[in-house]
Amino acid sequence: MFYDINELAALLKTDAEKLIDLIDAGSVPLPLYVGGLCRWRKIDIQDWHDQGCPREAVVTPYHTSLAILRATGDELVATIYRMIAELTNEGE
Repeated sequence: MFYDINELAALLKTDAEKLIDLIDAGSVPLPLYVGGLCRWRKIDIQDWHDQGCPREAVVTPYHTSLAILRATGDELVATIYRMIAELTNEGE
């Protein structure tokens, strides 16, 4: 159901440190945090692979929902504005 950082790194034939660099560069899907642990849904990784491993950051509805749930006050407003900007730039 989920990959941890070491499992995903092994799948991608790299190490955890390089995987973190790839995440920061937006080259792999963003992780979810499950019980405070960094995890990737296997279906998200499979979808990313099926799409040819696009280099742009992959944000699923789960990431969007979690971002809203974690944000409070000014952070919530900033998160909403950022998501709107991402959505409006998507079609360009």
